[in-house]
Amino acid sequence: MPKLPALPASVDRYVREFLNKLVGRSGKAGDRVAMISDFTDLGLAKEKGQRLSMPASAVGSVTEILEPVNGVELPDNPVNAAGLSAAGVFGAVILQWEAPAYKGHNHTEVWRAQVDDRAQASLIHEANGSRYTDVTGNTVPYYYWIRHINSRGQVGGYNSLYGVLSAGTAGTDHIRSQVQGIIDDSYFTPDWAAHTNDQEALLTSAHGRIDSETASRVKDVASLNNGLATEIADRIAAVQSEQTARANQDSVLSGRIDTVVADLSTEEEARIAAVKTEQTARVNADSSLGLRIDQVETDLSSETTTRQAAITHVQQAIINGDKVNATDIANLTASVDQNTASITTQQTVTDGLKAEYTVKVRQESNGQITVAGIGVASGQADDGETFSQIAFAAENFFFNTPGGNAQPFVIVNAGTDASPDYKMVLDAEVQIIGAVSISQLESGELQNGTALTVGQGSIELSTASDGYGQIVITGAGGIASNDYLVLKQGRIESFVYSQSEGHIRYKEVRRTESGIASNGQQVTIPAYFKSQPTVNLYPRDISVYNASYPNQSQRLEMDHTTVQPHPTIDGAWVFTPYARLLLSDGSTTEAHGLSYLGSNTSQRWEMTGITGLKNITVHGRAASSRHSGSGNTWQNRQATMTLEYRTGSGSWIGAGSTAVNINQFNTHALQLSKSLTQGTYDIAVTLSATDRSGTFASGALEYDYQQASKSGSSWTETLYTPRGKYSSAKTLTRNISIDSYALSGWEVTRIDYRATVAFTIKARTGYDGSWITNNKIPGEAYIEVPDGNGSVTKYRVYSGTSEGGYYNEDVWKYEDSRVVNVSWSDTGYKDGNMRGPVKLYTSRTASTYKSFGENGTAIATGYASATISNITATVYYRKARTQSSAASNTFYWDSSRYDLGATDISISDAIVHWTATGE
Repeated sequence: MPKLPALPASVDRYVREFLNKLVGRSGKAGDRVAMISDFTDLGLAKEKGQRLSMPASAVGSVTEILEPVNGVELPDNPVNAAGLSAAGVFGAVILQWEAPAYKGHNHTEVWRAQVDDRAQASLIHEANGSRYTDVTGNTVPYYYWIRHINSRGQVGGYNSLYGVLSAGTAGTDHIRSQVQGIIDDSYFTPDWAAHTNDQEALLTSAHGRIDSETASRVKDVASLNNGLATEIADRIAAVQSEQTARANQDSVLSGRIDTVVADLSTEEEARIAAVKTEQTARVNADSSLGLRIDQVETDLSSETTTRQAAITHVQQAIINGDKVNATDIANLTASVDQNTASITTQQTVTDGLKAEYTVKVRQESNGQITVAGIGVASGQADDGETFSQIAFAAENFFFNTPGGNAQPFVIVNAGTDASPDYKMVLDAEVQIIGAVSISQLESGELQNGTALTVGQGSIELSTASDGYGQIVITGAGGIASNDYLVLKQGRIESFVYSQSEGHIRYKEVRRTESGIASNGQQVTIPAYFKSQPTVNLYPRDISVYNASYPNQSQRLEMDHTTVQPHPTIDGAWVFTPYARLLLSDGSTTEAHGLSYLGSNTSQRWEMTGITGLKNITVHGRAASSRHSGSGNTWQNRQATMTLEYRTGSGSWIGAGSTAVNINQFNTHALQLSKSLTQGTYDIAVTLSATDRSGTFASGALEYDYQQASKSGSSWTETLYTPRGKYSSAKTLTRNISIDSYALSGWEVTRIDYRATVAFTIKARTGYDGSWITNNKIPGEAYIEVPDGNGSVTKYRVYSGTSEGGYYNEDVWKYEDSRVVNVSWSDTGYKDGNMRGPVKLYTSRTASTYKSFGENGTAIATGYASATISNITATVYYRKARTQSSAASNTFYWDSSRYDLGATDISISDAIVHWTATGE
């Protein structure tokens, strides 16, 4: 809605109320009048130019401002959200709801609070679909609501008055705390990847040190005994190659065995290193065998420590009758004293029907063996059935993401080897596609904030955040737009659904007790009430008139003491009822309707002869404003109400005062009370207003508007490229000034210009003057004029170089002449100068070609001429309206309440009926 100025305090309150409803400041939002700008905001109409920003006095009918927009299709009003459900996962809550089907849906708002109070909820997400995961990172329970928003920003109803409760479940940190000490903490953190990288770096460094040490020791051996090195080399050469070939009618065998051995001994230490390779190939009528065995061994021994390491690699391919096998086995082993660790990898393919791959990691320490492994197999079994399987052997199993920063799937043994206790952790959303059949539910329970639904959400069994279970019975689709019944903590409550108000409590099944009692008799309410019940009293046998007071009004009053727990009976409560007659008028309220509006700083009213007065309360109101004299600021004010009383013709006695600070244009209520000794009094009320330090700004400044019409002188400009063979292109603009119109205190807001432009532009092709290249030069000319929308319209002629024949004639080939009306606005400078309304352009000078080797006469290839006439301008002015610095005060003495001091008469023989209701 457009910003509208505040109403002055001097406006009549009925007129003020009417205008406030008119512009939507009070009453219902749908009752305000529609502004012209509302139609453009909704896309129902389009503004003509910038007419909406012009002064109202400059615009006639609405058709001068707006033009219709065809084909506008508005979205539907959003439907009430429905079908919200919530499920807790590791540190998050998954929310789902029914996808809205209305036209023009834009997004769905998700609201959340820690209490079941929608007024305290905060917006946490705007979802484009029908699903959102709220990553809370904890197990704190939250209540959730949703509502739909269409493309116009209109808001639909919430899914329910009451929130859907859910909470994230325990994450990996919780599981880790349960199995602490069983699994290295590093496997639960992103440091696992870094841990692996560190191991690889250490392994690489170790290999480098081993290679370096080996080279050094070989060098030392050579330097100690060259003769021994030579003898070893000779022996190696002698045994390095042994080849055997056998051939007969049935088989062929070829074999190769390479052996290199080094033996260096001292008194305390022996070191042995060996590398062996065996290669065998056999072929006969029925079978063939290919075998390769590589083995590397190291043995470092001393008196106290034995260290061994070995690498064995076996590759074998066998064809024997109908059997075809291929096997690759690699084994790495290292031993230190009683500790042995090994890694064995085996790959086997059998008969083209089975393929297997296994990895086994084994460690033995002091007789205790630990094994982990993986096996992968696929193929065809003996009975013809195909299979594909992967098997794992491990006490603890982890599935890590590539970055090592998450573990979606974990299996750990939280017990011991003798008494294992396996736990499976899923830190991921589990989706089951297809039916789930549960033949027997042996154990388990729903966590707080989760729910079990039956049918189409018509029955729900759930637990609230306080741990109490509840059953909700409703219609298909859940409680979103249905009536429903709740059974919880011994209570039965029903709620009805209203499209405008949501769910409203309809009725509740509560415990009720009733009985009778005498005036002043203590009553015991039988057990059992969990909390303080509500007690209501009704007459049963009571005298409602006393003949001893025929000239006084008489009124029956019943009440009871505060209901208290019974001192000895658990769940029972006690109270005491009483009844009495109130004589005389009691209290009355008198409406005065006194008011003052003007510049006086105070107003005093008096009321005389109020009899039987025991207590008085006066009600008044005050509004006050005063312009500070500069800008759009107003002085802060203070209003004070004072109460006085007197008896007879005595002096006035002050009964107190109250004050209120006024920082805006509004009316403040004031109230004063005074207790007196019962008698006859005169009463006086004084209301006053004064300045207070500080000012405030209110609304926008109000302006007076003026406009003036001006005209300018016509002018003509002709442009062609100056003579000269190598002249460059030129542009020309022209500034024309008109007299600025000035009023004292007024400012110029905009100048609209209009003019008529008559122009001629020409172009022709020239010659560059070279008898060698004989090149042509194109001609060009154009003019730019304003288009009225902040840009320009360009008119252009152009003569290319594709013309045939000679080009030595002084003749224009292309020409455009026309008259156009132009307009533009100046909202920046606003000084009356027309800046460049027209722009001319012509290309450079060339020559005509007369004969070979002879330069022609210099000519211009472009020509432009324009005459600007009928120049007019409309200048718009405004000036801030002067505000009076005189105060404007409004005082009201609305009413007074008189307590005339009632006389009580107890009814000792009264009998009352009572009911107690509670839970």
